[in-house]
Amino acid sequence: AHLLPPGHVSVGMGISMRHLGASRVGATIRVTSKLIEKDEKTVLFEVEAWDGDRKVGDGTHRRGVVNVAAFEKRFGAG
Repeated sequence: AHLLPPGHVSVGMGISMRHLGASRVGATIRVTSKLIEKDEKTVLFEVEAWDGDRKVGDGTHRRGVVNVAAFEKRFGAG
């Protein structure tokens, strides 16, 4: 959020994940994300989930960048 322009928020738009392997109940899973694409209206992250040195999931997550004041004006909120 601190990297967004003032008065903007991000909202989830889509997620695509693959489950690559099971983990035991109670396991500590490390998740990483990397910004791979950015434009005025969206950002796309590559994500990975790891159980130790074994990758158990991967995919992408897209978020939309929304100007809160413009959104509220357009949809009569606020």
